Amino acid sequence: MTQHRLVTLRLHHDFIAAIESAARAQQLNPAEVIRNILFDALMRAPAPRTPTSPARGLLAVRQVLDAADGWLDLQRRLRHDGFVLRLAGDRLAVHEWPSDHFVIWLDEIGQTLAGLSLRFCAPFPGALPRRVELPPLGQGRGRAA
Repeated sequence: MTQHRLVTLRLHHDFIAAIESAARAQQLNPAEVIRNILFDALMRAPAPRTPTSPARGLLAVRQVLDAADGWLDLQRRLRHDGFVLRLAGDRLAVHEWPSDHFVIWLDEIGQTLAGLSLRFCAPFPGALPRRVELPPLGQGRGRAA
């Protein structure tokens, strides 16, 4: 016996209109259209990956670091292999994706935040620029000429 559970979704009115339009075209009710779409999407989803050994995982991270051409490309490639970079102060950490468990500091495998920022010509996404503290007026070094 198949069990069903009632689910409520909050959707934008344009999305609801598209579902209703598809339902009319297919001569189905909107709930059936949504079930069919979900079923098709879930059947196309890739099979879950088998966990890799830590050494193979770090090798994959190194290869991705060498191949990436920007921060977004790097994160996309890392996530494909089950990893993600997280900023912690002045350092980047490799975490498992999607569990977000810490794996290793990036500088321990030969890369640094500064080095990647220079290579990609951009700061790490989401990193706030540092502000240089200036001394209060009249308390600087030396005298004005």
